[in-house]
Amino acid sequence: MRKTIFLCISMVMALLVIGESKAQQFDIVEPNTLIAGNIIIKGEKVYLDDGEYEILLLNVNDTTLEGMQVEIAGDYAIVDDKAALQVTKINIYEGGELSLVMEVEASENK
Repeated sequence: MRKTIFLCISMVMALLVIGESKAQQFDIVEPNTLIAGNIIIKGEKVYLDDGEYEILLLNVNDTTLEGMQVEIAGDYAIVDDKAALQVTKINIYEGGELSLVMEVEASENK
């Protein structure tokens, strides 16, 4: 009985790990893309609003960027049938002038 319970728990844990890694996978559609817009926050996710679309910013979680006018460089991808960007660089503009450049470390292609 104890072995059966342990086996069931092990299988559930393995399925959870597999499900989590599959949920985070994405395919790069267009590398080295440059898009400008404003940063918006929805829940715990950071998006770029380019005036037409809201693009999920992968590997960006800095909520202090909300409302800032930026130019984002990275690899355009599709995640769960939605537009996303694997960010490599963020140029922040204030008053129409470049005020800060943030290099973003690329996380592993999940």
